[in-house]
Amino acid sequence: MTDNKQKLEEYTALASLQDYLIIAQSITYVVRYSRVGEVWVRSYFGHPEASIDLAAIECRLPFAEIYAGVEFI
Repeated sequence: MTDNKQKLEEYTALASLQDYLIIAQSITYVVRYSRVGEVWVRSYFGHPEASIDLAAIECRLPFAEIYAGVEFI
């Protein structure tokens, strides 16, 4: 967890970064941090049929693509 906190602080300090995703590897779960003005807003996604909109790059990222080929134990 300390590693995630340090990376979050470093990445969100980048002026050009608009979205930062933390993607779980053992379950379908994503945390998105999005820049809204000077504030970072955190959102959680966990439904296997969810999609994440990344407006800054005009992209919709479906969980099906994120987890394609992953076999959960």
